[in-house]
Amino acid sequence: MSLKLIACVLVFVIYAAYVEARRSGKKNKGQRFCHYYDVDEYAPSRDTWEKARKHCQRKGGDLVQIGSPNEDYRVNKMLEDVTNKGNGDGWYIGAKYVNGEWRMADGSPMWYTNFPKYVQEAFMMSDSPSDTSRITNSAAIFYDVTANGYETYNWGYVSPRDRSKLGTICEIKKC
Repeated sequence: MSLKLIACVLVFVIYAAYVEARRSGKKNKGQRFCHYYDVDEYAPSRDTWEKARKHCQRKGGDLVQIGSPNEDYRVNKMLEDVTNKGNGDGWYIGAKYVNGEWRMADGSPMWYTNFPKYVQEAFMMSDSPSDTSRITNSAAIFYDVTANGYETYNWGYVSPRDRSKLGTICEIKKC
């Protein structure tokens, strides 16, 4: 098992305990949580991925870099508790499509994605490799309510000219 996977699992065990403690109102004396997510709703001052990332960095973190199905599930569960979802279309996450490939905000390769099939196919079905290498898009999780009233959180992307109202999901490590 890789060190990165072990660290990811540890982070989510800590995060799950934190969420449970918050929901139950209990405080775990002596326990320190070094990792948490901070969700901010849309603000015009953070209307681009770059500005959203700088916002997270000023808080001591970065845009969340979702690296596994487990982390994706936990982020979605956390978004269920967010209020004022109607103020925006979703949230920026820490991934960007540059030079023909998806990369994490820190520049590392993006090993896990959860884009709908039609989004993945759009990038794969380009007429020539040079078409996709010129595209720069930013990843986001979009909020929607289905016809049956169910909340959904779907991965998507925005182009630099897109005017979606996106907040941020910051991943912050503090001890």
